[in-house]
Amino acid sequence: MSKYVDKATKTISRYIPPTGKALTAIDYFKAAGSLSAAAIDSVKAKLPIGSTILELGGGMSTVILSKDYRVYTVEDNPKWIKELNNVTYIKSPLVKYSTFFSKEEVWYDPGVLAAELPKSYDAIIVDGPAGSTFSRYGFVEYLHLFNRVPILFDDIHAVNVYMVMIETMNKLGLTNCELTNIVNDKAFAWIGLE
Repeated sequence: MSKYVDKATKTISRYIPPTGKALTAIDYFKAAGSLSAAAIDSVKAKLPIGSTILELGGGMSTVILSKDYRVYTVEDNPKWIKELNNVTYIKSPLVKYSTFFSKEEVWYDPGVLAAELPKSYDAIIVDGPAGSTFSRYGFVEYLHLFNRVPILFDDIHAVNVYMVMIETMNKLGLTNCELTNIVNDKAFAWIGLE
């Protein structure tokens, strides 16, 4: 098991309401809406310490990654906004927009993003917003707001998130991705590593 799981188990308990039962490290990650330990290990293997990460959707992984990285986190849910060193939160409400998948979806406010995204970052983690079937499709719709850097897509075991990743690859003209095996019912992939 990852050393980051052990750290997270100690750190995360203050963010999760008591359940009356002993929780495993995996329970902590699931309850906290976090990237998996494998995804966090992958970030640490691919990005040098001190790199800057733009994260769409915060959670326990924000706490863990902030120990070694400068993190900008776009978040709509006040419950995930914490006072942390090395983290700048970009508070963005969800706004409605239309896609070809459905009549209406919600995603982070593109006006807030255009005004507040950092000018420079080394990677993007797409792990939010939580919500409806195609809530992450806003990333594809507003791809022009983001720098071209490696992107980690979390939750690609869900077909809708996998489709968002494939559509992003198509728009960027990418043909390769680095997929993971499903671990504890979660999977992730990197694109743009070449």
